[in-house]
Amino acid sequence: MRSPPPGKANRWFGVAPPKSAKMNMNTLHQEELIAQKKREIEARMEQKAKQSQAASPQPPHPGE
Repeated sequence: MRSPPPGKANRWFGVAPPKSAKMNMNTLHQEELIAQKKREIEARMEQKAKQSQAASPQPPHPGE
């Protein structure tokens, strides 16, 4: 059996690599950006739905 590459053993023995805190902060920042983008997209979709309702007064189909 081959031994794992130098960085891999840390995960198995619970020794956190020095970058972990920085990576964790980066991950949190990425999640925040994703959540913000999601809210923007949802708001945009809601706006489009309102515009299309104003353009066509018929109610949406119950199956949709």
